[in-house]
This record gives sequence, C-alpha cells and structure tokens, in this order.
Amino acid sequence: MLQVWHEVGWCDRTDKAAAEGLLRWFEGCRLRIAELNGRPECGVTIHEGHMWHLETPLSMCGVSGVATSHVGRKKGLAARLTAWSVAEEAAAGAEVACLGMFEQGFYNRLGFGTQTHCIDMSFDPAALKVPVRKDPPVRITPDDWADVHEARVKGMKFHCSTALSSPEFTRGRMMGSKGFGLGYRDTAGELTHFLWFGKPKTNSGPYLVQFIAFRTLEQFVELLGILKSLADQVRTVNIRQPAAIQLQDFIETPFRYQVARKEAGDHVARTTAWAGWQTRINNVEACLAKTHLFFDGPGFNLKLTDPIEKHLSLIH
Repeated sequence: MLQVWHEVGWCDRTDKAAAEGLLRWFEGCRLRIAELNGRPECGVTIHEGHMWHLETPLSMCGVSGVATSHVGRKKGLAARLTAWSVAEEAAAGAEVACLGMFEQGFYNRLGFGTQTHCIDMSFDPAALKVPVRKDPPVRITPDDWADVHEARVKGMKFHCSTALSSPEFTRGRMMGSKGFGLGYRDTAGELTHFLWFGKPKTNSGPYLVQFIAFRTLEQFVELLGILKSLADQVRTVNIRQPAAIQLQDFIETPFRYQVARKEAGDHVARTTAWAGWQTRINNVEACLAKTHLFFDGPGFNLKLTDPIEKHLSLIH
C-alpha cells in the first residue's frame, strides 16, 4: 500500500521519515483493500472518532484515506470499497461518517453531503494585537506525539468539531510533516495547548499551522502570542480559523495588509473559505436522539432511501 500512496502523491516512499510516518498512521486505522490480479490496488483507511453536535459527541468513522493506484483506475474500486467500509463501520455502531473530498460530487453518490466552510487565513504575525507571555514556550518534537494527542483529545470542542481517537494518527502526521511544535505545559508537566507547524518553505515562512489545540479562549490567545513572538523573522503565517472564533478581530488593520500584500506571492495576506469535507448520517434515529430540539407539533411521514445501497449490491 505504500506503493499505492506513493503513486497518488500522498507519500514519498523514498523518504524514510515520510514512509515511517505513514506506517504509524496505518497502525491506528482499519485498512480495507481491493485486489486486482492478486495485488492490492485500492485501499480505504478508517480512523475511529467523534463528531460534536453542539456539546454532544456522535460516534464517527473517519474515512481518512481512499487511494487507488494507477493500475486500478476506472474500475469502480474506490466507490465500492468505500461503500463497504462505511457499511461495516455503521453496523459496528458509527452513527456518522466523515471524509475529506478531493472533488465535489464523487462521494455524494454514497450519501455524503458537504459540511461547513473552513476559513484559512494568511497574515503577518507582527499584525497580531495580543500580548506575549513572558515565560518562553516549550519545544515539541515528534517524540512528544502521545502528549500532543492527549492535548488534542482534551481540547475545546465546538459544534461540528471532529476528533479521531487513535494516537497513531497524530503520531503519523507529526512524523510525516517534518515540522515542529511550540506550546505550554502546566505545573504538572501536562501539555495543555500547542501549535504544530509544517516544514516552512523558507526561513521567513510562510509558516503553516497544521493543527492546534487549546482548552480555553485564554489559551488560544496565548498561542497567538507565540505567533507574534516569531514576527522578527517570520513574515507570514497560514492558519485555519477555529470554529466560533473570529480571528480577524485579533489582527490590526487586516484590510490594509491584504491590499499591501496583494502581489506578494507566497507571502500574500488573504482569507479563503472553502468546504473540503463531507458527512453522512449512518443512523438517523440515533443522531436525532442526540439533537437538542423541542418539538410538540404533528408527526410526519418519511420515506428514507440511501444511495450507498446500490454500490453495496455490486460487491457480492
């Protein structure tokens, strides 16, 4: 399967760190494969986790990877294998399924619908209007993967937040990114909030924040303070705006910076919104039971169909 992931451009198998990170990532998932001529040519990985409806977690299967080799294209392997994987996870108790889509429409055939927009922001960290803590942050390396995963699990959750349960998922991402982290530990040594960066293009950035965790809004502001402390060298930071937080409010004259950097190439200042992930309900009754609706009106008739069924019928 390393060869398949290499062919689709998701991993350079000649890069020892990247290949080792993917193997650790595989260890934390359930991998189902489809074979052609006795060789695995398509693989679907599932990582368990939860998705939050308001403050209530729903059991979730995360379709974390669907990869088909160059040999196995246009044979229906990806759709059928994904359908089978989701059906198996639903039978095991996954109330919802989530995935990141490569293009709009493909997974709609399996009953997935587009979720909320993600907002990515690029800005000069010097423009942040936040204080910087006097005590320095701690350095985080891939060896701290267990602490990082625990901090992610305990981090603040918002409506539609998702969290994958496997520590190996976090470990694999950290190893494969060749990045570094900065954060803070409490007096007992527990990692409470942090930023994990991917490998920057140059010494001046852009610095990409690949994932972030915090338990309070005060801790989030402290993480922004870390970004500001890098501004003497780093010119641009790319970060995904956490749900329920208006990151623009923390930036001084954001529109001025966008105009000034309109033609700045990698260092352009901008805000981009895009919906790159999808969700499907596997168990309607279980999901409705966890909503927070109060309704005493009349009932209604429901005729429910699931487009995934026709793909399952092709498996046997």
